[in-house]
Amino acid sequence: MSLLRLCEWLASTPGSIALHESRYVFLIVLTVHVLTLAVFVGTAVMIDLRVLGVTMMRVRASEVLARLLPWTAAGFLVMVTSGTTTCFSGSR
Repeated sequence: MSLLRLCEWLASTPGSIALHESRYVFLIVLTVHVLTLAVFVGTAVMIDLRVLGVTMMRVRASEVLARLLPWTAAGFLVMVTSGTTTCFSGSR
């Protein structure tokens, strides 16, 4: 299957049509993208600051990593998914 055929098929799916024709679906996907970007960057900064010894000195670094890495990974996955969705929807 060529890339052009894949893009044509993707453009004809109900989700893509809803993304193009609805006023709110694109904005919802974009809002989710920005919020998960904030989750990803925020948790990454907290992990970095703990590893550098700047903050949360009473909490072990392994505990901080165990608590924040799942949120960082989930934020990254949702951010990439929503970003790809907005990217393939074309410019508005």
